[in-house]
Amino acid sequence: MALLGVILFFVQRTLNDPLRTLRQFPVGEYYENHSSLEGTRFKARLKAVNQIGWKEEMGRLIVFHAGDNADPVVVLIEPAYDKLSFEPGETYAAEVRVGEGGLLTANHLRKE
Repeated sequence: MALLGVILFFVQRTLNDPLRTLRQFPVGEYYENHSSLEGTRFKARLKAVNQIGWKEEMGRLIVFHAGDNADPVVVLIEPAYDKLSFEPGETYAAEVRVGEGGLLTANHLRKE
């Protein structure tokens, strides 16, 4: 009975995951030609490296490593996620949107 409960928990968690249908963020493709990705959403596993700056109405700019890629990416974290600390080494699952000029914005952000 307990095993069935555990299985149901993981199935429900997977089905309710807003990131499950998104393609993995292509860091190499982003660096080659970010303008071709503008307006596209991806899922990404982000590992915090450093905070660049913060402005109350805009949010924070954080440097991350995306997935296993060593190339850093800068992501705008909206004020809705101000309660998260983004300490170096912490990992997050996120929906990343490529905006105008290649600006990356994180949505559906959760700490792993």
